[in-house]
Amino acid sequence: YFESYYGVRDSGLVYTSLGFWGGYDLTPRWLLVANIEGRRVSDEAMRSPFVSKRTGTYAYTGVAYRF
Repeated sequence: YFESYYGVRDSGLVYTSLGFWGGYDLTPRWLLVANIEGRRVSDEAMRSPFVSKRTGTYAYTGVAYRF
């Protein structure tokens, strides 16, 4: 996986991340979810020609339904 995606032969830790996840009940069955996290790419992955930035911030939102 590591070689095919990043184009380098070393394997190991791809990235580290730290973030927060939360949810809010809209109704007893519907839930609003959200996540925000920061990621830092490892030194091995940074050597890839496909990686241009070492760090990134990601945010996700969505809804979930409880059965």
